[in-house]
Amino acid sequence: MRRTLVALFLLSLGAAPEPRAGLKLHGLFGDGMLLQREIACPIWGTAAPGEEVTVSILQQTKSTKAGADGRWSVKLDPLPAGGPHELKVNDRTIRDVLVGEVWLASGGANMDLPVKSALIAKTEPDDNPVAMIRFFTVPRGFSEKPETDVAGAWKSNRSDGVADVSATAYFFARELLRRLKVPVGFIQASVEFSNAEMWFSKETLAATPGLRLLTVPQAINMANYEIAHALYLDSVRKAKEAEERGEKPPPVRPKIGKPTSFSGHYNAMIAPLIPYGIRGVILDQGEAETYRGSSYRSEIAAYVEGWRREWKQGEFPFGFVQTTNIGRRQEEIAETAMPKFREAQSLGLRVPNTGMAVTVDLSDGTTLVPRNKEEVGRRLALWADHKAYGHTDVVYSGPTFDSMKIEGNKVRLFFKNVGGGLKVEGARLTGFSMASDFRRFFWANATIEGSSVVVTCDDVTWPAAVRYGWADNADGSLFNQEGLPAPPFRTDGW
Repeated sequence: MRRTLVALFLLSLGAAPEPRAGLKLHGLFGDGMLLQREIACPIWGTAAPGEEVTVSILQQTKSTKAGADGRWSVKLDPLPAGGPHELKVNDRTIRDVLVGEVWLASGGANMDLPVKSALIAKTEPDDNPVAMIRFFTVPRGFSEKPETDVAGAWKSNRSDGVADVSATAYFFARELLRRLKVPVGFIQASVEFSNAEMWFSKETLAATPGLRLLTVPQAINMANYEIAHALYLDSVRKAKEAEERGEKPPPVRPKIGKPTSFSGHYNAMIAPLIPYGIRGVILDQGEAETYRGSSYRSEIAAYVEGWRREWKQGEFPFGFVQTTNIGRRQEEIAETAMPKFREAQSLGLRVPNTGMAVTVDLSDGTTLVPRNKEEVGRRLALWADHKAYGHTDVVYSGPTFDSMKIEGNKVRLFFKNVGGGLKVEGARLTGFSMASDFRRFFWANATIEGSSVVVTCDDVTWPAAVRYGWADNADGSLFNQEGLPAPPFRTDGW
């Protein structure tokens, strides 16, 4: 009776209840974050099963209850660009929240190259009272199964962290900020020299005909590893038992390394980001697999279609970067793997709402990871400004091959995306070759005539096909007046 009275007395004094246990926000939600404007943005996390969760920002409030598994999620109504705001989740407050444009930046060494290692041609003043560029770097990781959360923190262009963030993504964001005048940010998920299949979910690998064959040897290697690892552990056990008995231990089997698992980067670095609200994706990947042109035809489409399917946010814009020059100009024309790989990349443009930044002019030929990321970011931003934001007056691409006409011993080439007109960068047009039906190519001469290019070759009397930039070192000088290069192409399907 006395204990009951004491309890009632404490309640009457308004004794504070125990703090809510288990409420946790997903790692992407923290101070300084950026939310995508004008779409329904998901906010999610975990809590005690059945716990009520209330999320509020500006003049809207959303409530839900955690499910039996402790997971909860709400969708905010579309927000206008602006900030900083406060996002409240129950008794927690996330401060300095901006609303603007969010992009996912992914890929290999080219996307991974940091600002501190990039070639920077110019700086721009920043007199805005609020840091308008925000970024979140996903820790490098590899996982056998899809992860659900991610560690990290949002940082700004005024933080020390900007030196280590992706240079391509940063300059892309900076150019978009200049054009759109709204906050711009990106989530960086990149790993140096990673292969494409590491970035696909297992479902995407299984659903893509050109990639299924890759999974067969991988499955065999993994099965063999499991057997060998079990034998290794058994030999260790037997050796230990022999030592404990004072006997000479039997030899221990060698320990073998575990094969690289497909989907590992996707599981650790992409899966936990879904379904964070984004505008689209920029990708710079492929420098580690330029010998795989035939399979990359399927891989580039799998990137786009797979991530769109898993994000469930419609056909969001997807921009990618074509691999740059490598090596010296070839005196003798020879078939190599690089041109076909670049062609495989360009075939990704067949997927709706995609774009490609051409970079064959940005390397001196000594590396596949050029340092001029300021221009790479600018070219990606031109595409995004035109396609994602509807500014159709923006010229975002160099001249792209449209059609050809054979005129006796000459070939006339017609182009799209000529902008203000065709022009030559340098003393003369270079990078063109020609062949007859015998399919042997010779270096050719080329001149600009209005909006077309006329190609001739002393070694070819009856031309059948023309190629441009079809070499490891594309060595091309065809641009439009806006300074954007023509991508390598061929008129034949040989």
